[in-house]
Amino acid sequence: TDCFKPLPNLSYLYYYSYGRTGGNLPDFTGNGNLSYLWLHGNAFSGAIPSFTGCNSLYYIRLSDNNLSNEIPGFSNLPSLQYLFLYNNNFTSLGTFSGLGSLYRFEAHNNDIGGVIPDFTACGNLYYLILFNNKFSSYTSGSFVDLRRIKYIDLANNDLSQQAVNSIIDDLYLNYQTYGGGRRVTLNLRGNATPGEAAIEIIILLRQRGWTITFT
Repeated sequence: TDCFKPLPNLSYLYYYSYGRTGGNLPDFTGNGNLSYLWLHGNAFSGAIPSFTGCNSLYYIRLSDNNLSNEIPGFSNLPSLQYLFLYNNNFTSLGTFSGLGSLYRFEAHNNDIGGVIPDFTACGNLYYLILFNNKFSSYTSGSFVDLRRIKYIDLANNDLSQQAVNSIIDDLYLNYQTYGGGRRVTLNLRGNATPGEAAIEIIILLRQRGWTITFT
């Protein structure tokens, strides 16, 4: 797992084994110049390693593996724009910090339960794709300050009506603060049905060009 430590100038790594390479992911803490990491379509298992010190990293694709445990609270990766972790076996999601450049985060088709964490530290987030998981609750305020958000897919989770109502309330605050000409798409199919007050907000936002689905 230390195979890349002697390569401090490594900047681009692409490896695809058609599901044949397993074991733990390597340690990348010695690769401070790493900017692009593609390890999609293997059979890597265990936890995601630390990326501490990888300040140039802007692209991580670990999708279609057998990774498990928690998606860590990625932090202090100021260049990170793309994070793809879908089609794994993750069970929880930590809170991100210091990811001001994150543009697209995909972690659908996992087993992530519990609470949708606060994404306030990801103010540049445009796409948030978390469908087909087991989220049951939502951190109030998480979506309020996503000034660039355009697409949120939370379909087929276990979100309660309270969580759904809170998401709608927060996105309405988001619209009031950052609305402008944005037309946001929100998919809530396969969760609890919104309450009456939330449905009224949904109707209003639809009139403003938003696409919100919940049935």
